[in-house]
Amino acid sequence: MSKNPDIKWNALDELEKSSVQGVFEALSSMDAVLAGGAKEKSIGFRSLYDFATSMKEKMPHALAKALLQEPALRRDLDKLLERVSLYQFPKVAAASSGEATGREGDGFSVKLHPSKAESSQIYILVTLANPEAEPPTAIFYKTRDGEYGTAALSSFADGQSQLLLDVESELVRALKDVDAEVFLR
Repeated sequence: MSKNPDIKWNALDELEKSSVQGVFEALSSMDAVLAGGAKEKSIGFRSLYDFATSMKEKMPHALAKALLQEPALRRDLDKLLERVSLYQFPKVAAASSGEATGREGDGFSVKLHPSKAESSQIYILVTLANPEAEPPTAIFYKTRDGEYGTAALSSFADGQSQLLLDVESELVRALKDVDAEVFLR
């Protein structure tokens, strides 16, 4: 496996991904041993890896609780999301403290468009500058309060993916929050 710290998850081949998964499993086992062999399932790298690479819409409650209580675990998940993501949107550099209406990055954007047909719904439009680029399959977010979430993206057509969500959904609230971070994987 490459020792380059800038290598992204999607640049790895299946053998390298399998090796990384083995490392996370070993680290998770070590977490359990160091925790005194706790009887309940340990929250460690394996749990972080599963969340960062799965398509589950909801984070397991035990993991969410552990992330809120353990800053080191949050840092590990942040680093892992940076590694497995195709794109990362840091906090929005907003001129005011108002809500964000989208995110711009190098080669991609995420825009919020209110539905004209239904005021309780909003479209999330993910656009890639290069329609031939590898499209992401999920959007992850981290709120200012340290809560994480994810949503599966629909398939891309001509470099665009569109989601229709309730305006009060967690993802929409995170995208509007200038202090939230967003990742595309």
